[in-house]
Amino acid sequence: MKLVCVGDSLTYGYGVPSPCSWISLLREWSGWHIINSGSCGETTAEMRRRFSRNIVMMPDLIFIMGGSNDILLNVSLHEIEENILAMIISAHMANMRVILGTPPRTKMESSVFGWQKRDDVGRHNEMLTMYRQWIITQSEKAGIPYVDFYEALQAADEQDIQVYVDGIHPNIAGYKILAQTAWNILKDTDK
Repeated sequence: MKLVCVGDSLTYGYGVPSPCSWISLLREWSGWHIINSGSCGETTAEMRRRFSRNIVMMPDLIFIMGGSNDILLNVSLHEIEENILAMIISAHMANMRVILGTPPRTKMESSVFGWQKRDDVGRHNEMLTMYRQWIITQSEKAGIPYVDFYEALQAADEQDIQVYVDGIHPNIAGYKILAQTAWNILKDTDK
């Protein structure tokens, strides 16, 4: 199985050593050929512009997760959704299966690290919540599997498990949760 994972720093594995990223863990557990095409700081518009480079790799599956940087930069949900839909359409036109990911919420501590203003955290999380719901709705309508990273880290956070390194990016424990969450969905796509 060949999987290309397209996204931003959350896909890339920012904040932890490379072997601890969720993609590295998934590669180890699955034995699949997994290409990490995550790029730190990237918006969905930038992901969309480079998307054809991921298609030419001819993967069996393309995982797409973006939108966090857009939301932190106050890009409209409509624009984010258009970019995600365009990537889904491009993948389907190339006869490739798609899996979507929901970006996790942010924490107040992210403002200390300069990722967003303290006053924006609540509004950004509201946008992430609406965006998550849109991803779930689109996935269910189109029969596209999705990995709910939002819910996975939220559930861990509610159990007082420290899962963030800086309020935006997961720590080692957080990425392990992401890897397990992804594997629970992806393991059945190999059949």
